[in-house]
Amino acid sequence: MAVTPGVAEAAQADQQLVVAAVRRWLEDQQRWLLVLDNAAAPDTPTGLGVPLARLVDLLPQVLHGQVLVTSRDASWEQHAGLAELEVFTPTEAVAFLLARSGATDEPAAGQIATLLGGLPLALEQAGAYVRETRLPLAGYLQRLRRFPGLTSPRDRDPADTVATTWQVSLDQVRSVPGAVSVLEVCAFLAPEAIDRELFTQQLDPPADELGGLAEDPFALDEAIAGLRRFALVKADEQTLTVHRLVQQVVRDQLDPEQRRHRATTALRLISAALPGEHTNPDAWPAYARLLPHVLSVIGAAQPLGIEPESAARLLNEAGLYLWQRADYSQARRLHERALAIREARLGADHPTRCGAGSGLQLWRIDSSRLTLYDIDA
Repeated sequence: MAVTPGVAEAAQADQQLVVAAVRRWLEDQQRWLLVLDNAAAPDTPTGLGVPLARLVDLLPQVLHGQVLVTSRDASWEQHAGLAELEVFTPTEAVAFLLARSGATDEPAAGQIATLLGGLPLALEQAGAYVRETRLPLAGYLQRLRRFPGLTSPRDRDPADTVATTWQVSLDQVRSVPGAVSVLEVCAFLAPEAIDRELFTQQLDPPADELGGLAEDPFALDEAIAGLRRFALVKADEQTLTVHRLVQQVVRDQLDPEQRRHRATTALRLISAALPGEHTNPDAWPAYARLLPHVLSVIGAAQPLGIEPESAARLLNEAGLYLWQRADYSQARRLHERALAIREARLGADHPTRCGAGSGLQLWRIDSSRLTLYDIDA
């Protein structure tokens, strides 16, 4: 380890003596800054003996200077004030990317910043790639859309890619029961405002570990706490937020069967959460909160052919809510998507009749008329 001049024990081979001496020196000096960069958990063993057995024990006990700890482990908040680093605003992200890349294509920079969710590390790697390869930002944008998990040059150390910034956290959180299951379902929802209560719903049949979390609120709290501790989600009293690049990393790690399973669970959870009262204004706030998740989960489920009947009903219900709110343009798009799913499954000439009692009402909206289909399953 590096030590400051003036520490008599600096030449000692015994690390216990050297570390203790450095800590005493810091306690006796004024106006210093100690940085622990990318620190592990505060209770991580140091390999030293008591009283320096844990990482947090290395910090001076008497502070005449400043200590800055950077870490993905939120349990440091037990020992210091926690300041979460936010993503760039859209304006900041575009300005940074243009400056880092040396490019001037502001529209392309804006689209890249959106796809990367304003994450500074991802934007740094994107800017470095463009500068190193002399690729136009528009060209990088095309590559990013085709390969969303790759944000750095092929010949760079794989440990430097954005995906690996969460890999250690994913490995750590696997020991927390149900945490990975929650995160994998969240990967198919919209990234923001994921209602914690979504995971308290009992599905029939139960969804593996999630069924246990629905029955045990303390287990659900522990799963969310584990995800938050390792910076995989942000959480408040009501909602979770997952960065879209974390979602991408999680989805990329699922094999085809796991992907179908998790997308199906997400679809079923959102279907169960919709109030089913689109004409009731009191239910509209719930519809508004769930609508982004409806669109996200359908976007994942439809290409996989997952539960087309449920997907059509979900789109139909969301469309009926939007119709009540006079958002006719978006309602039309959802109803047409629902109808397309049904026609792909049953055929365009499948017999339909009003009043069939199936509960599925699909509006085919042409330029000159509206046609209501009430379709039997």
